[in-house]
Amino acid sequence: MAGFDSQFRVPGMKAISASANEVSVFVNKKVVKGYEDLTFDGTDLVVTGNVFVEGAISASGHTSDGTTATNLGSGEGSFAQKVNNELQFRSVTAGANITLNSGTNSIEIVGTGGGAGNPAGNNTTIQYNDSSVFNGSDLFTFNNTTELVTAPATTISGTCTVSGNLLPLNDSEYNLGSPTHRFSNVYTGDLHLRNEKGNWTIHEEPDMLVVTNNLTGKKYKMHLIPLPEEL
Repeated sequence: MAGFDSQFRVPGMKAISASANEVSVFVNKKVVKGYEDLTFDGTDLVVTGNVFVEGAISASGHTSDGTTATNLGSGEGSFAQKVNNELQFRSVTAGANITLNSGTNSIEIVGTGGGAGNPAGNNTTIQYNDSSVFNGSDLFTFNNTTELVTAPATTISGTCTVSGNLLPLNDSEYNLGSPTHRFSNVYTGDLHLRNEKGNWTIHEEPDMLVVTNNLTGKKYKMHLIPLPEEL
């Protein structure tokens, strides 16, 4: 109310009680009064307390109230984090085997190595470390439907222990050892021998070896002749 004092009165007007720059409002529909937390200096309207709005707010511009936003890096895109009253932005940067693709409203993270969204190799290929990068080869695969592992010629330098049966893929097709790569000793229980002509089992008794013809059920004792001790 520029040009009037804080207690200006004219006939027909309510009493006005306000200090400089205070916006006068009706209180209980009777008295016009000003408040220190609602002021207007001719340029800025300042509300010190909370503002309750029942409808929408439209504005042609925005000025910060002192809250700061700090950009803390560089990269393809960023995400927001609120720390107390401060809105901070940190950049998203690509690491090893990661590519960032920035879209209009999103950031796509794409893995370029194994173990990520696009692993190396084809379907069923087993991953391996290739100079700190995951790679895959069609020579080394695992089919989870058939439970079949395929691998190139493989050398195992230590002991190979299995908890189940060790079986060839096809019947009577593969060898155990070769003429130039023989096993020194074979440790086994009963020895089963079978081909397209015969089917025999050799098993041990305390003082003899017994051979069983599995086709006829007949059993035979192997004749063992003692040899001189020096042999």
